[in-house]
Amino acid sequence: MLIVDLDGTRWLSDIGFGDSPLEPIELVDGGRSGTDPWPYLLRWQDITHGSPGWAVHQRGGDPEGPEGWVVRQVFTETPQYPVDYAVGNHFVATHDRSPFVTRPYIQRRRTDRLDALDALVWTTERPGRDRVTRTVGPHEVPKLLDDVFGIRTDPEEARLLVTRLRELDSARHRPGPTPR
Repeated sequence: MLIVDLDGTRWLSDIGFGDSPLEPIELVDGGRSGTDPWPYLLRWQDITHGSPGWAVHQRGGDPEGPEGWVVRQVFTETPQYPVDYAVGNHFVATHDRSPFVTRPYIQRRRTDRLDALDALVWTTERPGRDRVTRTVGPHEVPKLLDDVFGIRTDPEEARLLVTRLRELDSARHRPGPTPR
């Protein structure tokens, strides 16, 4: 997430947070995405226990907020230092409770669709349409990564990925402990 100052106007450029705006949004209370068919709204508000900051709202399917807007993420303009990023990245990349350590999670957002692959569950959303979700087999994932997400794997990477996905799928179907 970057704040860019261009000719005296500040812009939020959030190019890497999964389901993010595809265009910069002027960093003002009430700033909205303009041409993107996936609407976003910026609000200056209390974001935690009386601390003000920015909230990025997205129009949601459920009317959780005013006019159906839901908060996707919050941030402040407090300066960050390299150690802040190192600690955050360490948790996300290594902690056993991080969702990104145990399974693949991939998103690709374009103007006409959002695709997400969470282990073996592939979800596609399109503006104004119902979400489509299906489960794919481990062997389908390398081709899906190439065709839908633009990620090409070499044969060895594909083999390792399929093996890991089979292990995850097997563990998911393994019966749990019998209650006493």
